[in-house]
Amino acid sequence: MIEKKFKLKTRDVLFLSRKRQFFSKWYFGIFYYKQYTNLNYNQISVHISIKYNKKAVYRNILKRAVFDFISENSLIENKISWSFYKIFIILNKNKIDELKKNFENFDKKAISNYTKEELRKSFISFQDYLWKQ
Repeated sequence: MIEKKFKLKTRDVLFLSRKRQFFSKWYFGIFYYKQYTNLNYNQISVHISIKYNKKAVYRNILKRAVFDFISENSLIENKISWSFYKIFIILNKNKIDELKKNFENFDKKAISNYTKEELRKSFISFQDYLWKQ
């Protein structure tokens, strides 16, 4: 898992949602804001909506997959498009039903791998979007 200092606090999440810098691609939405200049790392948090599944077990599978992706790709220490960011990842509410349908016949390992691949695609698009700004 990720150290506590690398996770967003509640007040940061509220700030990000009010600031409304939002990027959405495929199954994930990303709220983002440039990190403070004295912090040389990214801070990331994840929220998987109860609309995905009412049982926490299934939501935690997705959450673990996202945090595994973050750890595997060193997204905490590496700059994203020349800067560090506060990042809050959510499920795209318009795609939740489609995601559930895709996961009907998957086991936990397949769900985790699929989630990592979709998040990888979303992050590549996110980085391209930041480069264009």
